[in-house]
Amino acid sequence: MILLFRRMLPVLLAGSIFFNSSAPAQPAWTIYNNVNSPLLINTIRCITIDSQNRKWIGTDWGLAIYDDVNWTIDTIGNSGLPDNNIRCITFDPSGNAWLGTFNSGAVKYDGTTWTIYSSSNSGLPNDFVKGIAFDTAGNPWFATADGLATYDGSIWKVWNMSNSPLLSTNIACIAVGSNDMKYLGTFNGGFYNFDGDTTWQAFSHIDNTLPDNTVLSIAFDSVGSRWLAMPAQGIIALDDVAPPQWSSTTNSLIPTDAIVHIMVDSLQKKYLCSQDEGFIIYDGTFFTKYNSFNSPMPDDYTLCTAKDHNGILWVGTYNGGLVRVDELLLAVENAAEEISSFTIYPNPASKQLAISNWQLAMNKIEVYDFNGRQVIIQEHPEKHSQQIIVDVSFLSPGIYFLRIFSDSGSETRKFVKVQ
Repeated sequence: MILLFRRMLPVLLAGSIFFNSSAPAQPAWTIYNNVNSPLLINTIRCITIDSQNRKWIGTDWGLAIYDDVNWTIDTIGNSGLPDNNIRCITFDPSGNAWLGTFNSGAVKYDGTTWTIYSSSNSGLPNDFVKGIAFDTAGNPWFATADGLATYDGSIWKVWNMSNSPLLSTNIACIAVGSNDMKYLGTFNGGFYNFDGDTTWQAFSHIDNTLPDNTVLSIAFDSVGSRWLAMPAQGIIALDDVAPPQWSSTTNSLIPTDAIVHIMVDSLQKKYLCSQDEGFIIYDGTFFTKYNSFNSPMPDDYTLCTAKDHNGILWVGTYNGGLVRVDELLLAVENAAEEISSFTIYPNPASKQLAISNWQLAMNKIEVYDFNGRQVIIQEHPEKHSQQIIVDVSFLSPGIYFLRIFSDSGSETRKFVKVQ
């Protein structure tokens, strides 16, 4: 595991804990946790990038802001933050930060003043705020544990099971599309399109329009399709014209169905967070997984991702802290690995995998599946016409790892098995 340790220089500034550190060149993987950084806890719930490329990080113990050099930590003890448990962060059209908390409602922060909206001082129906989004008029919409709410500066409106088609008032996520349509994911109540007035469109497992009644995250691609993360059925893309695109372990090579967050970048790659398999990159054809078995990932339970203005990927984990991934360096490392001591082909493979151009005396070959289970072992493999052949015909479709062992150690390659 690669860790970047930073020297912390705490200085009290404007009620917040502020840290400064030098910024040396970084490797492809950098892990920040409560041992080697100012983070107070290793549970990272949400990450949002502001216009200055600062990372706003919501944790179970305060708000962290990181500009790649300096850290600012805000808690209930040193700021106007009413709750240390931050569940969502977004920005309004004026650049103010809005935070959703676990116990204290929503908070607007303009860099100086913290303004709190709770069930006790506003029309917010519940103090557990899981998502906040803004419409084209600049009005906030709140996903709460007891319904959907909006506020236009003077009037609050709330929708629940008594005055709407909602099958659950536990709203898990919200997003506003370019057409000003509101999109809602719920716990056990399906997914909804809502025009903000009277028109609703529902998708659920009850009417077979959705494979899972729980939707935890929403992202848009370049054509406006809604990509939904479902914790029991993988991901699905809903389009106003095309049929749904559903990917689960039953119909695709996605490594797990337990997807809790989805993000789409400018290249239209999908970044998925899972409860058990780290984070996954989907390029439209292949699902590439990074977890604690095949990478420096410190935790296989991931909660959120974001891409900053430099194309750096940031991943929040449940127990392992914050992970910084430079995909350009990652690609260089992967390419260097592919040409080091041996090559494998074809990749993807259907029946046989050939190993050639090896520079090591192989003692053993092993193949592991995505769960780290050994599925093939060959002791003292024989070569045929300058190749070593591995039978993979009996393997199920998916991503595997081939490891060769020699007197000098071992090396691993990734390959895809297809039908």
